[in-house]
Amino acid sequence: MTAAVIRYGGSFALALACLGCASRSSERVASPPCAPDRVPARFVQAQEIRCSWGAKEHCALAGNFYLHGLSAHRDLKRARRFFQRACELGDQDACVEGGLVTIELGERQLVGDVVALWERACQDGAARGCYAVGLSLTEDADKLGVHKDETRGRAFLSQACRERYMPACAAEATFVLRFNETAGYEGAKRDLEAACDLKDRESCSVLGATEFDGVFGARDDGSARRHFWVACDLGWGRACGALAFFDANGIGGPRNSKNARWLVEQACKRLSYEPACTALQTGEYTSLAPQWRGRP
Repeated sequence: MTAAVIRYGGSFALALACLGCASRSSERVASPPCAPDRVPARFVQAQEIRCSWGAKEHCALAGNFYLHGLSAHRDLKRARRFFQRACELGDQDACVEGGLVTIELGERQLVGDVVALWERACQDGAARGCYAVGLSLTEDADKLGVHKDETRGRAFLSQACRERYMPACAAEATFVLRFNETAGYEGAKRDLEAACDLKDRESCSVLGATEFDGVFGARDDGSARRHFWVACDLGWGRACGALAFFDANGIGGPRNSKNARWLVEQACKRLSYEPACTALQTGEYTSLAPQWRGRP
């Protein structure tokens, strides 16, 4: 698993570590590789030294270097060690990141501790921590054995959204749609648009699907197509698949079977979106049609 879902909008350290590469946000599927220019080893060593002096931001920065392999190879255990140190020094985002690395390492026996860590980070004011707990309790997307509690999970998502952590607003919006809570549709649409404007790719994809299905009003294929393109450009395989379906059937634009196949190849080979791989084998794109139900 990529543990990417909570890395959207992270700390300065993460922004610097991933400067120039795509945001690894929104869904726990393979994303385009994060491969900015490597940094000199001596610079990484300097962060480690400053970390040893008790500078939490440098601990977090060192952790991100090892997480993303920006100096040498990726070293998740070393990354976690630096995130844990930054967390001990009071960096709540590092607490969240350290938990994600633990999950990425596959240490399922520690999942309960990780969720508790995220909850403490949430209580200490880290919206990303609230989002992490909320998503785990409502989805358990990685089948890690977290006991699902949708009511409690949505409360955490709502808390993160109130602090304007937009991926949480988008996640809450999908629940409003999924459970046909029509009284909340206006707010859900507004939150999805705001999150998409901030380049949260899942929000753009959900927005495109709702426009294709006419959830908020009249069906709008042109607008749906534009939002799918934004999400696809940001590395969202499901959106690329939806665009392939559009091109194959001439929806929102002229029919273009060549471009449809190219999009399916990108979604499968570059983004590891399994339905696209199946479509690539069968040549049938119907399964890629966008639907807002079930995390479109």
